[in-house]
Amino acid sequence: MIKIGNEAIYYYHMGIQFLFCSEKCKERFIENPDLYITHSGKPTAEYCKNQIIKQHCLKLSESVNNDTKKSITKALETMRGVKSIHIETNKLDITYDLLQTTLLKIEKCLKKTNRQLSGKFMERIKRFFINYTEETELDNLKQKDSYSCHNPPK
Repeated sequence: MIKIGNEAIYYYHMGIQFLFCSEKCKERFIENPDLYITHSGKPTAEYCKNQIIKQHCLKLSESVNNDTKKSITKALETMRGVKSIHIETNKLDITYDLLQTTLLKIEKCLKKTNRQLSGKFMERIKRFFINYTEETELDNLKQKDSYSCHNPPK
């Protein structure tokens, strides 16, 4: 049994106990269990080790100095799936694997560093659209027995 300290990291899903190597892995599983569990003998996207690379240029709420850039970069680099980060004044260029993280998780990570993305109306609309399309893409990947943009008819 996998343990951190004295406690095993596990989660029950559909009557089955799943064990995890870390709390982060457990949280990722809870958010999208269908990406990790096979149905009808078909491999899942995570099982196949597919990647869905996303690249976005996002505006921060304010310009940041070099020390702040370093702290933001350090925090984002700890996230699984983040491929590259570049920060210029108030602009964040980030590339990540959607199967491992999402823009919503990146925003939460930024808030932990006391930084936020721009609150301007058009920037919020842009992020809403990105979050919606990412959620839709992940939902499409979960559809094992029906056609979707990621599972077209053969």
